[in-house]
Amino acid sequence: MRLSADTTSNLLKGLKALQSAGEAIPAPAGGIVKCVAGVGITLIETAERVRANKEECSDIARRAAEQILVLKSWLDHEEGSDEPLSDDLRDRLERYLEVLTGVLTTVDRLGNYSRPKRIFKTASIQDETRDCLNRLNEAYQMYMFQFSLAADTKLTSILNRMQVMSLSANATLPANQD
Repeated sequence: MRLSADTTSNLLKGLKALQSAGEAIPAPAGGIVKCVAGVGITLIETAERVRANKEECSDIARRAAEQILVLKSWLDHEEGSDEPLSDDLRDRLERYLEVLTGVLTTVDRLGNYSRPKRIFKTASIQDETRDCLNRLNEAYQMYMFQFSLAADTKLTSILNRMQVMSLSANATLPANQD
């Protein structure tokens, strides 16, 4: 059963107050109260991190799956098209697709851990989730960098051809005879 954010917040405040009150209670009861409150605080904070990890994994999986569907449908549709993609664009899209597929596999694995396993692996799940986000970001940045280089190369080629055409057209025009 998932508690609302207000309930969780109030519970944490109450446990922290109980932990502080444990210091005023004479030993050994005070130590026990502090210890029990501390365990409760740790459990609630861990459960919140697990919930956040699961939500983040779900969000990453959703975004990756959406992008995979778009790329696959574009690549599949393009094969029968009158205007196929250039080889370099197809290669860039396929490399990006590979990263997305790898991230989706990792996030699915993380999201399918059993509840006890998620609780004990909270830190490693956070690290793997961060790693997935970094891989997605790096793949996107690399795609954009390669896209910029390819676009510049193609535009330069077009410009050079236009200049050659312009020069050859000027050379073949008759001189003005007055």
